Amino acid sequence: MEQITTQLLSPSIAGAPALGSDDVKVTIVEFGDYQCTWCHRWHEGTKDTLVADYVNTGKVRFLFKDFPINDLSDRASSLAAEASYCAYDQGKYWEYHDKVYSSWQGENTGWVTRTSLEQFAKDVDVRDIPAFSGCLDSVNTQV
Repeated sequence: MEQITTQLLSPSIAGAPALGSDDVKVTIVEFGDYQCTWCHRWHEGTKDTLVADYVNTGKVRFLFKDFPINDLSDRASSLAAEASYCAYDQGKYWEYHDKVYSSWQGENTGWVTRTSLEQFAKDVDVRDIPAFSGCLDSVNTQV
């Protein structure tokens, strides 16, 4: 049980940023898919309030774990998750995460593409777009 708890309370990738202090007793973990309707609704309607009222006041720590439930044959949800890690490599994880959700256009509607993910990186000022693109190239996902 302790191993499962440790895994749940750790970011999806080693060293990925959680919002809030590591010293608090409560960690809220969101499991999400960038294409998911309800995940998008939660992000747009609840995340900022949670961060303002609980994370920024030192009451909780918040982290996001990818749960790509909308991966069909194109694996776009997984590619979006990988792109967030490519942005993380350049210190832009949360900015990228928020940009993807704010650009949401529905489940499996074709809006998650290599081109759109690169544009989101530009929109949040990822400084080295060729490195971001190279990172996406290293992912074994076709979109």
